[in-house]
Amino acid sequence: MVARRIEVQADGKILVGGDFDQHNGQDSWGLARLDPDGSADPAFTSPFYPYAPVFAIAVQADGRS
Repeated sequence: MVARRIEVQADGKILVGGDFDQHNGQDSWGLARLDPDGSADPAFTSPFYPYAPVFAIAVQADGRS
């Protein structure tokens, strides 16, 4: 797993973008979201399928990314 960008959302959840297809055994396809404690957020599904590396992340003012 190669992380290229990390951003924290207003709710404390952590977005990790990079060059990977899984995180903790869960399909992630270049983007993973972690809970504030660092565990994988099981409610999140990466929108990048098939696999595409992520090099930048932007969190919008309304909290969306």
